Amino acid sequence: MRVAAALLAATAVFLLTQWVTAALATAAGVLVAPSVRARQQDQQARLAKAEALPVWCEMLRDMLQGAHGLETVIKATAHIAPMAIRADTTLLAADLNRMSLRDALLAFADRVADPICDQVVMGLRIEGGELSSVLGSIAQSARDGLEVRRHVDAGRASYRWTARFTIGVTLVFALGLSIFDRKYLSAYDGYGQFLLLIVLACFGLGLWMMALVTRGETPKRLLVADGAEALR
Repeated sequence: MRVAAALLAATAVFLLTQWVTAALATAAGVLVAPSVRARQQDQQARLAKAEALPVWCEMLRDMLQGAHGLETVIKATAHIAPMAIRADTTLLAADLNRMSLRDALLAFADRVADPICDQVVMGLRIEGGELSSVLGSIAQSARDGLEVRRHVDAGRASYRWTARFTIGVTLVFALGLSIFDRKYLSAYDGYGQFLLLIVLACFGLGLWMMALVTRGETPKRLLVADGAEALR
């Protein structure tokens, strides 16, 4: 479907402008756009999970204060955890029926793949009566870290909006000229296609650099190979 959409858009641009270069650039843009959107959605999903983890952590803390066992509390909260992590907590509850608590928690941390989740898992491995207070401290620390991540994401969102606005204005302007003042764009006809290729290449390079700025890095986990082995 993506290829068909790219071919359709490229054909429409070619019929409108008679520019092969513009048609190829349109096809490339249609092919790349879903991947960019998917990456942004993945970042949003990661942030949603990170925001849900402190809530679940406090749910565990509150139920543990009622003198319930840890495995019982995990199973009780699995199906009422925040929606962003409910599938993961449900799998964690199911894993507790077929593997040890330690292995189930490690599998849960690998599925979520977030440093906040690693903190929760390490906190749940603490034995004794201090577990409730530790979970409360982890939840508060996680919220403090999330404030920083939200601030950074807000700055990146402004860059993404600027990029979308620039693309939209450029496309509307070019389309308007091609319809109402074709002579203005006559320089790009014939051999001018090579000049248009350079212009589009510079434009694409700028968008690629903008994407690098707004992409961000995946938060580094705390339970990597060595940490996981130490937890075992």
